[in-house]
Amino acid sequence: METNNYEKRFKTLVSALHKSAECPVCLETVKPPFKSCVQGHSVCVECMKKLENCPLCQGKFFSENPVCVKNMLEALPYFCRYSDAGCEELVEPGNDHEMFCGFRPIVCRWEGCSIEMPVVKVLDHYKSNHPKKFIIGKLKDDNYWILHKIIRTAATPVTLFENLFWMVYLNDDTKEHFKIFFEATPIGKLTQDYYVCIEFKKDNMTYASTLKAKVLSSCVTKLVGNESEELDDVNCMRIPRKVLHRFADKEGKLFYSLNFFEM
Repeated sequence: METNNYEKRFKTLVSALHKSAECPVCLETVKPPFKSCVQGHSVCVECMKKLENCPLCQGKFFSENPVCVKNMLEALPYFCRYSDAGCEELVEPGNDHEMFCGFRPIVCRWEGCSIEMPVVKVLDHYKSNHPKKFIIGKLKDDNYWILHKIIRTAATPVTLFENLFWMVYLNDDTKEHFKIFFEATPIGKLTQDYYVCIEFKKDNMTYASTLKAKVLSSCVTKLVGNESEELDDVNCMRIPRKVLHRFADKEGKLFYSLNFFEM
């Protein structure tokens, strides 16, 4: 309880300091270069282009990047840019938290859906809107496709190891290949490498490949059109369509297994 009170007071202090360095025009914390008036009010250089006097006290601007304010801002933690979405982290200057923040926005990757949500809400979204189109908490998933119903492009979310991954499937019409990708949208910075072993099996035949999760460097957008140029064409499993047919049974069911692991 004492720790929580300390954190609350500290966040209140940080918020007050940012407020003291708030530009009265854009209402954002000023960043160098900025100018201050004789009363100490600071305004962004871009915001003051059309100003002759301080909008708060009408005083003249006389100092650019006051050292005391500049030094304070450079050392001051700031609230994550995704705080409005629910993140409560205070970010130290130079920290890469925002690249992996679980509250950064992402657009649903399921075909026909364009809803945007925080990364941590993806699974809830799929449960409500795309039931049975996700994998949760299973290190092994045995399933099948109906061969003639394999859609052109699809992305299935996988929640494992307290992170979000994607199994992305692509029908490449140009090269007549079926491609499978394994991608990661981290919820926090990854400390391990993650893999999936993909295996198609029928009678004595096996077609298998192991993929390392590619960490996506930015928020994912929808899968539309021809994705073969946008996806990493090196780190994928390629299966010629004519080979794929050999693994389907008489009913056109194509059985496969996914085995996820970390190293």
